[in-house]
Amino acid sequence: AFLTTPASGLQDLYAWVGAPLPGGINAKLVYHHFLTDTNRSKLGDEIDLTLGRKLSANVSGLFKAAFLKGNGTHPDLARVSCELDYAF
Repeated sequence: AFLTTPASGLQDLYAWVGAPLPGGINAKLVYHHFLTDTNRSKLGDEIDLTLGRKLSANVSGLFKAAFLKGNGTHPDLARVSCELDYAF
């Protein structure tokens, strides 16, 4: 969610759970609670989802989504990305 560290610092309290799903998909769900370092003001909360799967001996795919509910000076954000990786 943060491309640079805020001037007041950043604390990231998080918890995650991961599990294999049918079809060879590996899933991970992460919850973040962001606070400033200096006075522990709330910056926002984020939910991340990652799904990955090996598609062949050399190719794997990855889907990532992140949803930030900002607080005050930080706007709400939603980001989604997909990637294919080839190993040789």
